Amino acid sequence: MLGRFVKVGVRILLALSLVYFVHSCYNDEQDIRIDPVTQPKQWTYDITSVPLGERMYYVLIDGELDQDAGLEAEHQVTTTRHIRRDTISTLTSPFFTYPSSYTSHVVKLPDSTFTITYRNKLPKGKFSMYYNGDDSGLETFTYHPLKATKGWVRIQIGPGSWDRKDSTRSDVIVWPTIHEPK
Repeated sequence: MLGRFVKVGVRILLALSLVYFVHSCYNDEQDIRIDPVTQPKQWTYDITSVPLGERMYYVLIDGELDQDAGLEAEHQVTTTRHIRRDTISTLTSPFFTYPSSYTSHVVKLPDSTFTITYRNKLPKGKFSMYYNGDDSGLETFTYHPLKATKGWVRIQIGPGSWDRKDSTRSDVIVWPTIHEPK
């Protein structure tokens, strides 16, 4: 009798985890409205990873501003590197030198983590932009008002890839540096 309850419990937990996973794969959308545009705002987007693969996500940015502003996206990437080390022993005779043995082994180097930052310019006037990204883990977005005093900004983030044939939106304009007031 106890074994039957355990089997039913495991099946229920398995079904619930499957339902949660499927639900989270299609419910990773965010709709952020920045109001007022004079205040900085920060939020985090974490797309649900799928086993054995990457997921694409899109960022749609709409707005109308009286002056320039900036949107910064930042995520961390960890790399693992291996290096191959070869060792060759040589024998020398009076007439020539030839290799006697060869060994090769792979050495794992320490993991390195670095931060990638994308700074996008939100131009003066009405704009409609997009870009696609891939599942790189937790991504932090920061809105920088810079000179903007009036207007609105709406940012939609969701899983999937945006249709590049949509001519109503342009690619984002990369801003090399954002100078924050001190």
